[in-house]
Amino acid sequence: MALTAIFNNTGSRVVAKVGTGGTIQTNTPVTLKNTTLITRLDQCTDVDATNEQDGDVLVYNAALDKYIVKPLDLTTMSIQLDGGSF
Repeated sequence: MALTAIFNNTGSRVVAKVGTGGTIQTNTPVTLKNTTLITRLDQCTDVDATNEQDGDVLVYNAALDKYIVKPLDLTTMSIQLDGGSF
């Protein structure tokens, strides 16, 4: 499966095609900047995965503008979770 991207930010049309082998073909030179391959959640800049353990969940912290890894503590929740009938 190939991916085709068309860029048109300066009035000129640039077509970039990424083939199945991972090579990029363009009709004009294209510069890719700030490209980082993220393969793990703790590599994301907006995730604090310090001291993660089995069973932890992601919780958004608006004050920090980050997702924080925290243990899921059902004893402190004031709601009942219903997973349904199977």
